[in-house]
Amino acid sequence: MKMKKLFTRILTLLAFTGINVAVAGNLAVHTAEQTVTGPDTVILASTATVVNNGATGVYVRVSRSSTSLLAGHSTYFCWVACYSPVTSVSPDSIYLAAGDSTSVFVNDVTPHGIEGNSTVTYTFFDSNPSDDATITFTYSFYSAVGINEVISRPIISNAYPNPAVDGYSGVTYNLNSAKDAKLVLYNLLGTVVREIKLVDKQSTIILSTADLQSGVYYYSLIADGKAVSSKKLVVSHR
Repeated sequence: MKMKKLFTRILTLLAFTGINVAVAGNLAVHTAEQTVTGPDTVILASTATVVNNGATGVYVRVSRSSTSLLAGHSTYFCWVACYSPVTSVSPDSIYLAAGDSTSVFVNDVTPHGIEGNSTVTYTFFDSNPSDDATITFTYSFYSAVGINEVISRPIISNAYPNPAVDGYSGVTYNLNSAKDAKLVLYNLLGTVVREIKLVDKQSTIILSTADLQSGVYYYSLIADGKAVSSKKLVVSHR
């Protein structure tokens, strides 16, 4: 009873501090930002914290319950692991003791250079069908360049194969008018794991992934000191 009263006070405080809260049954989910805006050259990500407001521990899973994706946009989420875009229900669960919370959830939308809005809704649930909490994220992408810039801006392709299952993946680029450029590979924590200086104006880089752990990475084309485009690479070892 004391725990429930304490949690109610916490929810009230969150409401007054501008954090979005969704509650149903014993589960609650909140995030600092449900609408994310950015250029159509970058991947936008959202996070959420899930809280067990019940008196007993539960195993929580998550499902992508609905989407309204603009044509050309793609989305995926991470719970225990990061799943492919075709996965809509997490095969894994996280145990939350009474009053515990977790902030491991991440969702992202990749615009692939297409401006416009996409929305994604997620539901967190346990074994009790009436005990769930739902939250919707809206991603608003705007065009980052004008017509003349489109013609002259550097271009980088989607990695192939992706997922990289045989220890390598290729990325094609065209620097156009850029004078200094590099390809930077990051893990999900934002740590740089590889940096490759691009010497030729256009070519294909073969990325060795044999020494990388299985998981999701991002690679960015940095041209003349600016991040031009960021894309996702999934590494999966057989």
